[in-house]
Amino acid sequence: MGAWRMVLVGGTVAGIVLSGCSLLNRSQGDSKKTDMPSLSEAVLGRVVLSDGDLVERHVYSRYVNPTTKSANDLTTEPGHTYSPPNCLGAIHTGRLSVYLNRGVTVVRTQLSTLPFKEVTVDQAAVLFGSTDGARNFLDASRSQWADCANSTVTLEYDKNGRQTHVTWKLGEFAGGTIITLNWDSTSAQQDCQHAMGAVSNLVAEAIVCSGGLAPNDDGEKVVRQMLDNAASATGTG
Repeated sequence: MGAWRMVLVGGTVAGIVLSGCSLLNRSQGDSKKTDMPSLSEAVLGRVVLSDGDLVERHVYSRYVNPTTKSANDLTTEPGHTYSPPNCLGAIHTGRLSVYLNRGVTVVRTQLSTLPFKEVTVDQAAVLFGSTDGARNFLDASRSQWADCANSTVTLEYDKNGRQTHVTWKLGEFAGGTIITLNWDSTSAQQDCQHAMGAVSNLVAEAIVCSGGLAPNDDGEKVVRQMLDNAASATGTG
C-alpha cells in the first residue's frame, strides 16, 4: 500500500502527494480487481483515511466527526432550497436526498480540517446491497455531475430570521473511472474538488477544499486511496 502526504510550500498546503500501488490504472481507466468480495460495515473504518493518513505529524491537524450511519440517518437540511436541486450531490457528500431509495445499507462519513480551516477533507464510504447498486449509482452521478458542470448552484435558507444565500461556481467535469468535479464556494472562499469512485458494493466519495489555492486533483487522490484501502481490507489489494 502506498503512502501519501500533504505537501507544504512556504507554510501553505500545496497538495497531496500519493505514491505506491493503486487499485486503479489511471492510463487504462479500468479496475484491476474484478473479483473483490462484498464489503461489510466492519471494514468501513479502514476504508476512510484517518487523521494520521491525511497529514504528516508535524502538521497539526484536527480530527473531526467520524461517524457511521444507517441510510436513514444521512444528513438532511430542512428549509434549505438548492437551485438547481439535481446538483446537490455534486457539491456535498453523504446527503439523504441523494442516496434515498438507491439501495444503500450503511454510510461512514468523516470530516477532517487543518488549522485555520485552510484545508478540509470530507469523506463518505457508502455500502450498497449489491455491486450493481454501487456501479449504477456511480453511473448516475457521472451523468448528473456532467450536466451540472460549468454552472452555478445557489442555496437559500433562513438564518435567525434573515434570508441567506450561498453560491457555488462549478467548473470542469472529468469522467474517468474516478469522476471529478472542480468548484469553488464564493461564501467560504475555498477551491474544491469532489471525486467519486466505486469498487464491489462500495461507493467512495471525497471533497477536498483549500482556501486560496487553485483546484487540483486532491479529491481524486483521496478517493483512489479509499478504493485501495477497500482492496486491502478484503485481502485483494
